[in-house]
Amino acid sequence: MVRRASLSPVAVSSLLLGTALCALTVPALAQEGGQAPPPPAPVAEVAPDLDASGGGIADIVVTAEKRQTRLQETPIALSAYTGDAIADQHISTVRDLAGLVPGLTVPRGGITPTTQLFFLRGIGETDPIFDPAIAQYVDDVYIPRSIAASPLLAELERVEVLRGPQGTLYGRNTSAGAIRYITRDPNDEVRLAVDAGVGTWGAFETHGYVSGPLIANKLYASLAYGHEQHDGYTRDPTINKDVNDLNVDSARAKLRLQATDDLDIQLTLDAKRDRSTTAYYTPHNQPGGGFDPSLSFAEPQPQNNSNSGGAALRITQALGDKLTLKSVTAYRLFGQAPVSYDNDGEAAVKQVNYIRYYENELTQEFQANGSWGPLDFTSGLFYLHENFSSDRNGFSYPSLANPPQDQVGNTKTDSYAAYGQGDYHVTDKLTGTVGLRYTIESRDFTYRQFDDTLDGTRITDAAGNPIVPATATNKAGAFQAKSDATWYSLTPKFGVSYQWTPDVLTYASYSKGFKAGGFDNRASALINAQLPYQPEKVETYEVGVKSQWWERRLLVNLALYYNDYTDLQATATDPATLRSRRLNAASAHTEGFELETTFQPFDGLRWDNSASYTLALYDQFPNYAGIGTSASGNRLPYAPRWTFRTAPTYTLPLAVPGQAQVGVDAQYQTRSFADVANSWQVAIPAQWNVNLFAKYTTEDERWTFSATVRNLADRRLPQGGSYSASAAGTVWYYVESPPRTVFFKVGYKL
Repeated sequence: MVRRASLSPVAVSSLLLGTALCALTVPALAQEGGQAPPPPAPVAEVAPDLDASGGGIADIVVTAEKRQTRLQETPIALSAYTGDAIADQHISTVRDLAGLVPGLTVPRGGITPTTQLFFLRGIGETDPIFDPAIAQYVDDVYIPRSIAASPLLAELERVEVLRGPQGTLYGRNTSAGAIRYITRDPNDEVRLAVDAGVGTWGAFETHGYVSGPLIANKLYASLAYGHEQHDGYTRDPTINKDVNDLNVDSARAKLRLQATDDLDIQLTLDAKRDRSTTAYYTPHNQPGGGFDPSLSFAEPQPQNNSNSGGAALRITQALGDKLTLKSVTAYRLFGQAPVSYDNDGEAAVKQVNYIRYYENELTQEFQANGSWGPLDFTSGLFYLHENFSSDRNGFSYPSLANPPQDQVGNTKTDSYAAYGQGDYHVTDKLTGTVGLRYTIESRDFTYRQFDDTLDGTRITDAAGNPIVPATATNKAGAFQAKSDATWYSLTPKFGVSYQWTPDVLTYASYSKGFKAGGFDNRASALINAQLPYQPEKVETYEVGVKSQWWERRLLVNLALYYNDYTDLQATATDPATLRSRRLNAASAHTEGFELETTFQPFDGLRWDNSASYTLALYDQFPNYAGIGTSASGNRLPYAPRWTFRTAPTYTLPLAVPGQAQVGVDAQYQTRSFADVANSWQVAIPAQWNVNLFAKYTTEDERWTFSATVRNLADRRLPQGGSYSASAAGTVWYYVESPPRTVFFKVGYKL
């Protein structure tokens, strides 16, 4: 048994800072007396940058707490980036957010480019078909799974990344954090923005956005479109093709009716089409005994037919200047039908998959947000109905213990929740926070399994090679399981914050998080399909400081945290069947700190820096790979101990009209692991990366010309991988980072 590191230096620092905070705020409370003036009334979620008076670092207004607040006055661990800042560094996909947020790891994951995994503070989800530990929201709409979930980033207002459990402010409860994408809403301003760019590896991108009134002061509309493509970064001599290419089209349309001064109705439609090749992995075992990170030898031909989209209706009603009611109704769906891929990267037939995923969900959220005297409050009711089905033809190297299989699973989920949070301004400096969430989660699961042990059903030919897709027609005798379960959760939040001066805020909080249990759609044994995995629970302790100095030319934000996890969900080997199964680690913990600084010593130079330390360990995880094995004391996947970023941007003092900027973004992270076992074979080495950008904007700010270099040193290092060795054959592959890319873009705004 591994004892919890409850007295580690980070934990001790957290306790000392929290004690100091309480010791200082109590006397301050006694001295202040009285009540704070009423907080501002809730306003629409429009958040431009606000320049500090007298110059200095521009502040960002966020809506993470369902009302407009300045980033530096929001007492939670939160990072926010404007759309302009994201565009400057050619961040065209959510994967490019890696390195911007301290403690956020974005490994290349999923079988298509539009599927992405996220890890915050050492916690995430390694399998995109299960509920994410980090929720994604696009304009208040929850995205339930990571498959095909990457949104179109054209005309993005900003991205907000909330670290730690989120349950008392948002519709869906998550155990590690939330990422919010806020796009522009149409209004009376006529906007037109187009851009196009080309680069190495056959890269081509174009985006377009148009917005404006259809009826002045009454009806508005907008349309955004994006196309992104590049050639394959990897060569596959087995099929004589370049693979790991990109080919994605996305579109979003909004129609907004300002029915009255207090009633706002908006309909949003979006769609995405992904025809990129699926992931082709780099195998460790390559012909000739050498190793080239740009080679894959997988034998299946590329096949990817992925589509997603949805509709959302948002109705906002203001009742005076103290209360706002909001309803968000959304229906979304995606399909990957079919997708074929190879799990080993070798020319030999070892692990081949041919899958069909279908998903649709309906979400309904009602919010009541506002203020009452010294009280700001957020409350809501949330409902989710989801139907997720998978049909996976899985072929592994034949053995009696692991025959070829066709697994068909269907999960129906109904989730109900009521949540609320109140911030009471005891004085104009001291605020107390109390939140509570109650969740009911029900799941019905149907599972069928067909394999070569069943009469009349074969998914391999006479030579033992896979038939893709399976052509079996007689499946009446298949194994079948039906299961259901319901879970209940009550998760609170308590916090206190103190605004010492307009430029210094301290806060401390305690909260609980919950991630629902479920059933394993990937089960390779019938008994595993019948056993649910349990909910994941976390208790989080956090203290932090947000500060600005030197007439707002230096910004320093620090957060310290400790997360205590129970029944942490993981994918490992079932000791009873010796097959991969979704199960729970008994306990785990993560602890660390996150530091963000911005320095603007003089006009024209901005220097962003961040650092994070994460200690993420399984405390108790016995028998994770069979009787007698133990992962207790192992590090959690994709949790580097240290991450660093430095990113200076300089406006050149040129004696010409317009503005020219150059910037560097350098990132470093220490070693981490890609699996529960901490296998050295697929350890992710320490790595650094440098990106460059240059931009010129004309004097009228309409034309922009930019150049970006990503991965300047052209270092192709492992970002993930898998290793397994058995009688069925060794599988050992890597997911490699992209090579150096150079990209040129021209944009026009009206």
